Amino acid sequence: MKSIIRLLTALLLPPEAAGDYVKFIKLQLTELLTQYGAVDLMWFDQYNNKYTGAQWGEIKAHVHSLQPDCLVLANNSTDFKKTIIYSYEYPWLKNKKLNALPAENNTNAAEVCDCITPGAWFWQTNLTEKSVTSAAEVVDMLKLCNSRQCNYLLNVPPDRTGRIPEWLVRRLPVTPQQRLQRAMKELDAAKTPENRFYALNDAAKEGFVAGKTDDAQKYAQELMSLLPQFQGNWNYGNAVQDANLVLGRIAVREGRIDDAKKYLLEAGKSPGSPQMDSFGPNLTLAKDLLEKGERQVVLEHFELCRKFWKMHEGRLDQWSQEVKDGKIPDFGGKLVL
Repeated sequence: MKSIIRLLTALLLPPEAAGDYVKFIKLQLTELLTQYGAVDLMWFDQYNNKYTGAQWGEIKAHVHSLQPDCLVLANNSTDFKKTIIYSYEYPWLKNKKLNALPAENNTNAAEVCDCITPGAWFWQTNLTEKSVTSAAEVVDMLKLCNSRQCNYLLNVPPDRTGRIPEWLVRRLPVTPQQRLQRAMKELDAAKTPENRFYALNDAAKEGFVAGKTDDAQKYAQELMSLLPQFQGNWNYGNAVQDANLVLGRIAVREGRIDDAKKYLLEAGKSPGSPQMDSFGPNLTLAKDLLEKGERQVVLEHFELCRKFWKMHEGRLDQWSQEVKDGKIPDFGGKLVL
């Protein structure tokens, strides 16, 4: 596999760079581009910094003098005189209230870079599983970027040992079989009622997806039975949704559509959670029912979800209109939450 090199031009400058920064960078580039074979792309962060910004054109030309076919990307530039690929640093641009994504009708080669740890590109000691982006949100962003002819570059920081922690790996999209294996591993390791309350969500959902309906039903019913014990727990809203969702999907599969509709409405009565408030509801059961022609109950479910999903950014409105028009919306990552 050919190399993709990310060059940081403005952070932690070494003493030997003092004075003539551009000369130092060009020496580094010469080594990289003459001793390591063909390099397809070079990604420059902060190309327009105070040390080298005025001579960016010279640096870019130096790269092409050594490897003419190397693609040079200047982070946060949408000027083809400076970059060969439009670049959007999503968290930074969004925070600045600037255009953080390519336009919907974009036809230019483009890239969006993002971080799985919101607002933090590097490892933070206070990171927890609850504070990082979900796999569903990653999928949503990937689909959104791809729909705009754009690559999606996701930063996943290693910890102080140089490794990506297992709990962070769980946030990355994986195959259904891998998800089931992880869910069962967590359930087996759950030795207290509270830990089991956390593990049952995924065990039930992934069991259903893997076709293990009896197991999925058992886990969903157990999760439902634990709800009264954990009403103040951060996972309570997730559990209300997930238990009803799995039981509802089983009902659809068994042809019990009226039962499935009741489960969907009960799922929508969830008070929300840190995850649901940010990323929205799981809409797999809603999609199942739409495929059976049950539009009205899905519209009611959307309205119930508004009370906790304040950050839907118009998606509930868009999906409601599409359902009224007889369509089945593309729910994207909301099918893998």
